[in-house]
Amino acid sequence: MRALVILLFILITPVALADRGGIPLTPAFVEETEQNAIVAWNGEEEILILSTNLRASENTTILELLPLPSKPEIKEGDEKSFYELIKLAGMQRKTGLGFGESKGGVEIIFQERIGVHFITVVRINSSQEFAEWFEGFVTKRGYNAKFPESLESLVEDYVRRGYSYFAIDLISVGEDEKSVKPIVYRFKTDKLYYPLKVSSTFKSDTRANVFILAKGIVREEDLRKAGLWRIKISDMYVYLSKSELERIDKSIAEILDGAYLSVAVFYGSTERLKADLEIEELSSPTLLERVAKLVEGTTLSHLILSLKHIKGSGVDPVLLSILIFSTFSGFPAIFYVIYKITRNKFDRKVSILISTLSVAFVAFTKGFLSFLAFFALFFLGIVFVLYVSYRVITR
Repeated sequence: MRALVILLFILITPVALADRGGIPLTPAFVEETEQNAIVAWNGEEEILILSTNLRASENTTILELLPLPSKPEIKEGDEKSFYELIKLAGMQRKTGLGFGESKGGVEIIFQERIGVHFITVVRINSSQEFAEWFEGFVTKRGYNAKFPESLESLVEDYVRRGYSYFAIDLISVGEDEKSVKPIVYRFKTDKLYYPLKVSSTFKSDTRANVFILAKGIVREEDLRKAGLWRIKISDMYVYLSKSELERIDKSIAEILDGAYLSVAVFYGSTERLKADLEIEELSSPTLLERVAKLVEGTTLSHLILSLKHIKGSGVDPVLLSILIFSTFSGFPAIFYVIYKITRNKFDRKVSILISTLSVAFVAFTKGFLSFLAFFALFFLGIVFVLYVSYRVITR
């Protein structure tokens, strides 16, 4: 059910360009009706899988720019990667080759047709040199398009920040929506990176869905800096093993032996995209979260998570502590009641065993019953605390 909810959440909302800047090479309005990304980072190397649906007001060719921190390896991906990732999370042919050409300050280091994509990777020193090279590049392909002035300052900003590699993707689109095969970019980077600012040249509403796989959990404040917000997919964290990562994409399993999953989204005007997602440090689950993960979905996990949310919950900490203490007191209450009932029928050791198993059953029950058990423990705990207090006072 969780998988279906998240998949619907992603698919039913209109999506526009969210990761790349684009230039129509003939007069046309181009929109990217759907875009999803998987970002896998191991601290030194990143794999970025991008999937898009494109549509234009008339037949045209769009040139998309993707700034990168280092020379990438590029291959065709599979849209099944996204469906496999959603399921695991419980949200549940190449032709043509050319490289080594250079002109002025722009060096072509890769050029290849991959499916419907014609991808060129260049390394540049300045936006001015890039703009001059760009005009010659599109002219050779029969187009008379100028490099937009709005992109020059943006490209210069990326170059200044160390993103001197640009992947240029030529895609033919028309009025009918066209699903474009995902592309997998693999490159060296000392920070988790996902480009958003490059899309600010598009004046429209947009949505980006970003699935992040890494050795740690992305912190909320780092997502907010880039204008993203987290989708909660579990009460705890989601961790995928190496074999599960391999089912998503074999190359991800090559750089990660296992990964925590964070899911983030952006929705709004592209003009709000003022920063890229750049993360150098990740957080690790706390001991309390690790324990809760071991018993995920059980009554005990609900109690542990209640402890986690005492701080900063907005509820008076003293009152919340009393409520949680009362609920935890429900366990000795169950033990005491069952022991009293069975003590007259069985040996003392047998009564203790039955009482212990009863407590364990309540603690580790799952599903809807775990919520019923949670509230039952609360009321039993209050009664038990009052009973013990009365016995102590009247003794």
